[in-house]
Amino acid sequence: MASKMAPDLLNQISNVFTSDTVNQIASVFGETPAKTQSALGSLVPAILGSLSQKATTIEGANDVIDLIRRNNLTSFKVDDIYKTGGITDLSNKGRLITESIFGNKLSAVTDSIATNSGISRSAVTSLAGVCAPIVLGQIARRLGSSGLNASTLSSLLGNPSVFLQNLPTGLLSVLGLGGAAATVRHLADDPERRTVTAPAYARQPSSAWRWLLPLLLAVGAIGLIAYLFSRRPEPVNVTTVQPTVRPDTSAPAAPA
Repeated sequence: MASKMAPDLLNQISNVFTSDTVNQIASVFGETPAKTQSALGSLVPAILGSLSQKATTIEGANDVIDLIRRNNLTSFKVDDIYKTGGITDLSNKGRLITESIFGNKLSAVTDSIATNSGISRSAVTSLAGVCAPIVLGQIARRLGSSGLNASTLSSLLGNPSVFLQNLPTGLLSVLGLGGAAATVRHLADDPERRTVTAPAYARQPSSAWRWLLPLLLAVGAIGLIAYLFSRRPEPVNVTTVQPTVRPDTSAPAAPA
């Protein structure tokens, strides 16, 4: 169940950042929508992967729950970001949340995403402040205030590797998810081998058959013709039968 719930959660959160939302965030932070979207593509999975890693232990899961409740994110509404100053207010509020999520890795995470997405480091910091409350708010919404506990949180988030498939290798290393990084790279590489290498391998017999099949058909046709000719009926040796002359045993005629 967890393996299915985690991707659904990632899709749910990613769908919050519509093109209009990204455009608005980009304009506030002075970045292009394309670069902002690229940064979000790394930030959201990185936040979820880090939260998932924390939730692998009861103590870590309870820390995440405490973070949600302490910041009143069980009642968080995404529409609040569309209010005047909503994005800036949320970003300021979320800075402490991102520090709680990433800890002493925050600076390295920010630098890595800034390098990969091409936006400024300060913009990444502000963007992370927007993402973190939204991610935690969506988790709280998914579980409901009454169902928010260490067990349900751990089940929802599942294995960190689920969220890390599209993250750059450098960011995976920065996050310190070594085992998960190895797992996700293995899982990500296998489909590539199946979709790239395997078809290339499969095309070799296909191209060979282009000339081999007609050759086999030709050989078969020749063999069939040879067989048919070998089965022609042999000419019948007709022997001329000479009539047998029998001696005349009849009595000679009486003289006249």
